[in-house]
Amino acid sequence: MNIFGTFSKPYKLDIIFSGLFNFNNAQTPTVNVRLNNYFGNFTFPTGAAKIKMNHSDIFTGKVTIPDSVTDCSSMFWNCWNYNNPITIGRGVTKCTSMFYNSIMNSDVTFANNYPLNVAGNADCVTMFQGLTGFNANVVFKKPYIINAYGMFDGCTSFNKPISNMYPTNAGSMFAGCTSFNRPVLSMFMNNNWSNSIEDCSYMFSGCTSFSQPVYMPNSVTNCAGMFMNCRSFDGEVILPVSAVNCHNMFYNCVGFSESVSIPDSVTDCSRMFKRCVKLNSQIHLPDAEVSCAYMFDECANFNQSVYIHSAITSVQGMFNGCFNMNSPIYVPEKFNYHNGVNGWSVQANNCIHFY
Repeated sequence: MNIFGTFSKPYKLDIIFSGLFNFNNAQTPTVNVRLNNYFGNFTFPTGAAKIKMNHSDIFTGKVTIPDSVTDCSSMFWNCWNYNNPITIGRGVTKCTSMFYNSIMNSDVTFANNYPLNVAGNADCVTMFQGLTGFNANVVFKKPYIINAYGMFDGCTSFNKPISNMYPTNAGSMFAGCTSFNRPVLSMFMNNNWSNSIEDCSYMFSGCTSFSQPVYMPNSVTNCAGMFMNCRSFDGEVILPVSAVNCHNMFYNCVGFSESVSIPDSVTDCSRMFKRCVKLNSQIHLPDAEVSCAYMFDECANFNQSVYIHSAITSVQGMFNGCFNMNSPIYVPEKFNYHNGVNGWSVQANNCIHFY
């Protein structure tokens, strides 16, 4: 069912559907609404499973979503003036790009009634992506498991507390949230959920204000770029024992100075601490087949003894730009024969002890 309304003058009339609407047994009963210059309220018909307000660019009324709705993806696409609180019904399982290219700064409440152990209750992928002015509350009435990939990506004003939200995928979840600096431990600490999440790649990348401790559950494998360009970050990080990819994890975290122990499960530590200019704490390298290429590149203040295990596969450029290095570096003899230590600073080369 499609409803279109473009009015020459501002038009106000509440549109309310009561009772069950007949969708002729459609597999996904959909209501598409496009209302311009319309200022009334709109209640979607019971029985609708998917609803959209596409390009209702001047619509400012309130929207009521029935519990029959399961899909709100792209619902407010290009709604530039909608700014009323939203309650997402108990049946909704998909909110992908719900507010794409819209301008909105009102509270969003999930009136969920699902038990926590039902995985994948809601797909919130890129739900608020690009809403630069968004800094409203996102409320989950009960603990909720969601796919949160890119959920707040680019929400440069967002800095609200997060609770009752447990992502199965947190990749790029807060990427580019330059104002965000809230505790996030609750997202990682629920025992009923903690074995579900695997991807935290670029989760806080570009969060220039963020500096909170992060302890990840052991299910996490991908930490690539997790804190990349978090220039204020200096929180304690405990890596999961199953971590595999730590490429660019702390890249350009110029304020980071914490000690880190890297588990043997990791296969890629390349550029892990690149441009961490304040770093001068003990880093425990894994005893495994792992690339450490350019790992401490441009860590100008780093001056710690480092033991490079024989299983490590690459040390190319590992200490490039480490101009204050004056502590012993224990290097496997295998790297003495094929230029494996090329790209190190002169100071680091002078600290090499082959074994």
